Amino acid sequence: MDRFQLRKAAGEYWLVDMEQNPFEYKNPLSVNEVGAYIWEGLQEGLNKGQIAGRLSKEYEVEEGVILQDIDVFLGQLAKFGVNI
Repeated sequence: MDRFQLRKAAGEYWLVDMEQNPFEYKNPLSVNEVGAYIWEGLQEGLNKGQIAGRLSKEYEVEEGVILQDIDVFLGQLAKFGVNI
């Protein structure tokens, strides 16, 4: 995951592949605030349950719903080439 960095520009979060081939440019992945929170939690070494617990408290949403959202986000990351 070290090859990907989360950046904030123009009020939006972007996940940037720092090792991509310059001749095959891939646009950064736009992520929302919750996606950025999940990414940062993964970078800290937290598991899905720990991240869901934190988000549940922050946004007052059931952990089960958040776990589903995390799985969707992880699917998007996989399509982008991030191996978690």
